[in-house]
Amino acid sequence: MPDLPSLAEAGVKDFNLEIWNAVAAPASMPKAHVEKLAAAVSAIVRAPEMRQRLFQQGWQAVGSSPEGLANRIRSDAQVLGGIIRTQGIKAE
Repeated sequence: MPDLPSLAEAGVKDFNLEIWNAVAAPASMPKAHVEKLAAAVSAIVRAPEMRQRLFQQGWQAVGSSPEGLANRIRSDAQVLGGIIRTQGIKAE
């Protein structure tokens, strides 16, 4: 959207909005299976060929841990929840 200003150009300072994807599993999944799945996904997204393919599509692969993902979700929920509350945003 070349005609749309960036957040900084629109006067929004010190704000970073990232779009990210994750692989999730049921909370009831045994920890050993979670760890095996996380290791497999991490190995895939960190492989040089996959990193290059994702980069060509505009993505940056991280391959975090289950704990890292949980921390990211908590952090984003806190920041975005604060914005929703202060702006009075409601679902329609």
